[in-house]
Amino acid sequence: MESVEEALAVVLPYLQATTMLLSDWSVKSVDVLFFHSRASHDDDGLFELAGELYRASAVKRVAINGSDGEREPGGAAGTIWPGKGFYIQRLRELGVAGWRDPILTRPAFNTKDENNAFLEIARAEGWRSVGVLTQPHQLLRAMLGLVKSMDEQGCGMRVYAVAPRGTPWWKEVYGPQSEKLLPRFDHIWEELRRIPIYQAKGDLATFAEFFQYLRWRDCWPRPDFSGIAP
Repeated sequence: MESVEEALAVVLPYLQATTMLLSDWSVKSVDVLFFHSRASHDDDGLFELAGELYRASAVKRVAINGSDGEREPGGAAGTIWPGKGFYIQRLRELGVAGWRDPILTRPAFNTKDENNAFLEIARAEGWRSVGVLTQPHQLLRAMLGLVKSMDEQGCGMRVYAVAPRGTPWWKEVYGPQSEKLLPRFDHIWEELRRIPIYQAKGDLATFAEFFQYLRWRDCWPRPDFSGIAP
């Protein structure tokens, strides 16, 4: 039987990374907020936070997936998330209504594809800093995936995690690809178990790569931005 210390050593990088990400977002204005598409009813607090950050000029642009919620190209709209039309409407209601905002990536059909689509437009726009917006339990996989995609494409940006300050953990929501209707609390495990699987496939950065990236990122000047609510 493995010792408690051995078990904790396995869990430690998950805890370290998640702890760091949950206090990561309060930075000076970034070039763009990358708003990951979420399954229906799993968007609690996300639109409101995007609008708040945009109105406070904490983010200059907001980028969303350009698909209509299809599971695959040519599939039925709204199958795995409400689609770009719903997101555009909600964001504009909350003040994200500047010229070309929100800006659309090409249609993407899973998280890795979303990351790659976002990086394509980031290169074209010349963005150098980004806030990644999703629910707290999804931040780690989202950040590991984007760091991996940046490494594969030789694209260096300052990436920060952004999550709502209050999340209803006992609400039943769908997980990735609109599968498994569970209390959001139980999706923490669903997210956790995906990470070593996707790391082994090469879709996510390892923890060593991720911590190395954060050390590099935090060498950049990082002035306080006290104009946003904590």
